[in-house]
Amino acid sequence: MRSMTGYGQAEIKSPQGILSVEIRAVNRRFFELKAKLPPQFLPLEPRIKSYIKKRIERGTLNLFVNWKAERRGVVNIDRRLAKEYYNKLESLRKELGLKDNFDIGFLTRLPEVIKVEESKSKIEKIWPVMQLALKKSMEGLLSMKEREGGDLQEDIEKRLRMIEKDLRAIKVRCPRVVTDCRKRLSMRVKELSGRINEDRLSLEVALFADRADISEELTRFWSLLNQFKEGVGENKPVGRKLEFTLQEMSREINTIGAKASDSLISRRVIKIKGELEKIREEIQNVE
Repeated sequence: MRSMTGYGQAEIKSPQGILSVEIRAVNRRFFELKAKLPPQFLPLEPRIKSYIKKRIERGTLNLFVNWKAERRGVVNIDRRLAKEYYNKLESLRKELGLKDNFDIGFLTRLPEVIKVEESKSKIEKIWPVMQLALKKSMEGLLSMKEREGGDLQEDIEKRLRMIEKDLRAIKVRCPRVVTDCRKRLSMRVKELSGRINEDRLSLEVALFADRADISEELTRFWSLLNQFKEGVGENKPVGRKLEFTLQEMSREINTIGAKASDSLISRRVIKIKGELEKIREEIQNVE
């Protein structure tokens, strides 16, 4: 079991430059990558996303990449944009009656006029470096996710054992519910009339037993509980599976509580529902 939160980082030195990568993972129902890349690395974003998605099934991952190149790339000047800047600013200068002219230094400082770009061949040389940095940072991230997942698993398994204990108590109590009902009805009838119609009493008890029968719900809950325990012990992403199974467990225990008509069973049901709610909060952080 792995949690959805974690952190990993790596720094790789190469002839092309120094590459630093940080990955931070937080909770999210589905997979999402938020990558903050240097402009020259943008062509690599689809490959970066594919690399990470093969290893992480869900959660929001924030990726930060810093690149210090040993050599500068190709300097490109956007002449069309520079001319458009100049014409617009010159028109504004005349409209406002300003005397100062715009020198070349001012124009080159305007956004997107000058770009330093890596050639395609250089980008291809950078990818192996990027891949190695991703690998090392992902190792750190996954290691942290597994440690936190182990802590979650330990606590969840403890709560499952408590649920099992209460379920066994409910199972033991079930046969006595009908017996107690018969005793209560007999005493009530004696108080009211002093005579007991055994056929009528047996019918009422049978009707009550049918309404209060929770054997099917208990069987389904035990089956779901075993499925949940198996999922918790699996060494792969199981968060969605556990969420669905827990939802079904909650539905069954609600039905048990509604049908049981017994204070002792009701108290056990409340305890189980409390543990299920705590487990639900915990699996929100399970990948």
